[in-house]
Amino acid sequence: MRQIDELVKVVAAELTRAVLAGRDSGAKELLELGDAAAQEIDFSATGRTRAPTACYMAGAMEYREIERIALTIMDAHGCHTTILYGSHARGDATSHSDLDLVCIREDGPAVRDARVVDGVYIDAFIYPEARLKTLEPSLLRLLGGTVIRERGGFGAALMAQLRELHDRGPAPLPDDERRALTIWSQKMLDRFRGQRGVDADYRRSFLVVQALEDYFVLRNTWFPGSKEAFAWLREHDGSTYALFERAACPGAGDDAFSDLVQAVYRSREPSPS
Repeated sequence: MRQIDELVKVVAAELTRAVLAGRDSGAKELLELGDAAAQEIDFSATGRTRAPTACYMAGAMEYREIERIALTIMDAHGCHTTILYGSHARGDATSHSDLDLVCIREDGPAVRDARVVDGVYIDAFIYPEARLKTLEPSLLRLLGGTVIRERGGFGAALMAQLRELHDRGPAPLPDDERRALTIWSQKMLDRFRGQRGVDADYRRSFLVVQALEDYFVLRNTWFPGSKEAFAWLREHDGSTYALFERAACPGAGDDAFSDLVQAVYRSREPSPS
């Protein structure tokens, strides 16, 4: 399965870049590469009768349509650079995936342009150049993205700066903050243990959500977002991933949350790189 997943991710991501860059011949070569490599894989164990098709790997939207929507939003806000990120850039989009964009213009306010186009949810963040002079950790979500259009190499330079920020890693969490997070997790357990009702259930749900981010924070690494965080856990820390699955199930018992807190807040290994 891992071999299949890696093939899908690599070919689909490179196919995205090739088509969005207008390199049709490169895209054709990548499709041929994917087809050839797929013949070396035994798909019988996956329940599939054939290798994933290009459309399956590429996600629900045609790349030309992604480009058309991105350019429409660029024009509406007077932007000179647009970056596609998220599942459509990674190549693991489905028919339910949002189209995530960051568009950059010389000046003006920062706005969020959320709309629905032909049943697809578009989430575009419009930033003035000044907003990007100091890079915030939230912008690390762009890593792995594709520059659709840029002026003067602005997009490529921004992506390089974000890679440097990522590689430096976050500042070490002070001991008092680490202790505060651990105490908070225990407080949450005490507040809903043995309790039922909307308030207790809300606290249970909130604990699961916060624990996922805190897992990475406590290990002095960037939180990559829920989808990539769960993927990392599934591959590198399967026991903790199983605890999240257990605690997230409706009607999970208090022991499920206690075990999750123990794993997230009282253990520092393994550490994401």
